[in-house]
Amino acid sequence: MTDSPIYALLLELQREFRKEITQAIHQALAQHPGVQHPIARAAEVPTLLTVREAAALLHVSVATIHQWKSKGLLAYRKVSTRTYFERAAVLEAAKPQPAFDGRRSTPRRR
Repeated sequence: MTDSPIYALLLELQREFRKEITQAIHQALAQHPGVQHPIARAAEVPTLLTVREAAALLHVSVATIHQWKSKGLLAYRKVSTRTYFERAAVLEAAKPQPAFDGRRSTPRRR
């Protein structure tokens, strides 16, 4: 069936139809400057990671992610009972932090 000339013609028509539809969409979007392109809009949506995905991204255990979350080192969002992290926040938390030398930043009051 895939060797028939009709099948090849149908595939070619499908490709041409997709090209024409894509061109029509781009032209319609260009005529309306207030409408944002769907791909650009999707790039603005923050990527949310689950606890396991965040742990895999940082090469740490799930327990470590939960500890960092409870200490306030990782910002998170709750959706129902699930916990999600923004990818940018996870990568920001992974940056090296200045070492704590044990001294206070302000002297104690006497």
